[in-house]
Amino acid sequence: MRRGGLTWAQQLWTRWVPVDETASFEDNLTVVLPVRPVPVAVAEAAVRDVLHRHEGLRTLIDRAPTPYAHVQRAFAVDGLTDVVVATDEDPEGSVYSTAANLSFVIGEDFPARFVLFRRGGTVSEIGLVVDHSATDAWGFQVLQHDVTLAVAGRADGLEDPFAGEPAAAQPIDTAAAQDTADGVADNRRGLEIWRQQARRLRAALGDWTWDDGAAARFGRRDESGAKHHIGFLATDDLAPALTALTERHRIGPPAILLTAYAYAIAAVENLPAVGVYAVSANRLSLPVKSSVRFSAMPAPVVVPVRAAGPTEADVHDVATQIFHNHRAANVDSAVAARDVEEILGDRYGTAAAFPMFSYVTDPVLGTTANQRSFSRERLAYQEPEQQGVVTFAEPRLRGPRHMLSVQRTGGSALLMLRWNEHTGWNGFAEAMLWHVHDIVRWAADGFGGEPPAFGRAR
Repeated sequence: MRRGGLTWAQQLWTRWVPVDETASFEDNLTVVLPVRPVPVAVAEAAVRDVLHRHEGLRTLIDRAPTPYAHVQRAFAVDGLTDVVVATDEDPEGSVYSTAANLSFVIGEDFPARFVLFRRGGTVSEIGLVVDHSATDAWGFQVLQHDVTLAVAGRADGLEDPFAGEPAAAQPIDTAAAQDTADGVADNRRGLEIWRQQARRLRAALGDWTWDDGAAARFGRRDESGAKHHIGFLATDDLAPALTALTERHRIGPPAILLTAYAYAIAAVENLPAVGVYAVSANRLSLPVKSSVRFSAMPAPVVVPVRAAGPTEADVHDVATQIFHNHRAANVDSAVAARDVEEILGDRYGTAAAFPMFSYVTDPVLGTTANQRSFSRERLAYQEPEQQGVVTFAEPRLRGPRHMLSVQRTGGSALLMLRWNEHTGWNGFAEAMLWHVHDIVRWAADGFGGEPPAFGRAR
């Protein structure tokens, strides 16, 4: 919670950025939230209520003695000096910009910061800054709702602003549930799902090794210092195709999009199968929907690749795996990673195992926020001039190794492919985006005839 004897609020004035995570601030989730006008003390009480409700926001991770052995410690809410600062500056001032651009250090910092914008002792705006490891797009909306609710409740004199609200799910490892009989049993079941999926992926990959992939052929294994890239494809004909698949084949959008992404990866990597894990696709229960916690689905969804293209049964199987893997969402990812790496060997960490996928709609991101890409480019992907055009962002210091994010609102959809330049995907990104698009359109037409060819000219 303190680095070098300084709280993060004190660090704001020194503009100090920790050397071990100099670029992680690029992934911070930030917003300035309007709230009911209240005195500073009331706003602080509301923040304390939110921290009580969401244990993950006051949890630190000790990574010792190895990357796989760590202990997570949840702290009580007492003083707020480590997470809250009040300022007379505007949101455009240095206090909030520095808070938003200061990297969190896992194991030393709470993963959330709150900036109270004070006007004559009254707070009507609160700046939220959350580390990407603590929440996702859905959870960030939950946090904003809960901060607003807590402030209003405290203003009305409520001791518990969340009375009557659904309980919020906590990560099993931060809520100390592994110390209970039910927690131990649930964790054991979740780890077995991980192992089953890893064994299924290993069998489906056959003799494929890292040396057969694009990173070996076009890039390199060592990714230190590599830049990260983003390619965008906005399209107004993908949303109708997804609707048709849902109505005609009872196939949900995440299942067909994840399958299409796997086929695009397989075309580049010469893969017989791909294991993909999904974020923002597994909030299937009310407690999880009420939580700010990062809702990753760590167990891989295994997609076998066929020359004739995916069958309708294949996509239904993907949907079943997404639902089944939901039960493993709370597993300690460090423990599960160790087990899966032992099962997959040198396939682990490649494009064959654990590229990421995210599907975001208005309920996940919020209707207003979802009008633009949730990347820092803020691409207005519904605009006519964006349709059917692939564009690229400026390279950045930090990002996922392999990831496809899909945003959908109204009649438009945005495919956003992210990759590390050492993966070997640099020359394939545009073709991969179009291949995802074409597979979905082909499936919506009935899964008949020849599947779309990868890399065809546009």
